[in-house]
This record gives sequence, C-alpha cells and structure tokens, in this order.
Amino acid sequence: MPQCNPSTVVGIGMSTVDYLFIVPDLPAFGKSVRATEYLRQPGGPVSTALVTLARLGISTSFVGKVGDDPDGQFIKEEFETEGVDTSQLEVELGRLSRTTLVLIDQETGER
Repeated sequence: MPQCNPSTVVGIGMSTVDYLFIVPDLPAFGKSVRATEYLRQPGGPVSTALVTLARLGISTSFVGKVGDDPDGQFIKEEFETEGVDTSQLEVELGRLSRTTLVLIDQETGER
C-alpha cells in the first residue's frame, strides 16, 4: 500500500472562547449557584478539530476571524501553542471575539 504524504487540513469557520463553570447543581431558571471551578479554553467545532489533528502531527491552518480583544489574543496564542497555522486568522478591529458560557454539573458532567 502506498504511503500517504501529510497534507494541510484547512479549517474555515468561527472560533470561540469557552468559559466553563463547574457547579454543584444546574440552577433552576431565575436562581443562582456558586461555581466550584472555572476553566477558560478555546472552543468551537472547527478549532477543536484542528487542534486534535495538529496533536496527531497533521499540518493544520485556521481561516477565520477573531476580535481585537483579550479573548481574540487568547485564541490566537492557543492555536500557535498547539501548532495550528494562524497566518489566515484575521483580527477585526473594534470587534469582540465570540464567547460561550457553559455550566457543567459537577456530579454528572451534564451541560
């Protein structure tokens, strides 16, 4: 069987910053609960796939936009740390990057 040469996988789409809050129980509507743990990580299906492929040694590149805010800088830095090419990542001046707030039940892992 011929050996495959690695090629670049290009991901086109949005990238987010996920703010994950681990909570003892998911709160009822209109109620509040104190988080026991907080995590901040890049998210979005395109970003997740590219990072996974990069960790497997496959050349990856992201094509998309982020805001010129701390979250946008975080996304770019995380891509670069993971080995994802960011040469086609556009920083939009005056824009905020996309974010997601996720509550995670501490016992079940349910979101």
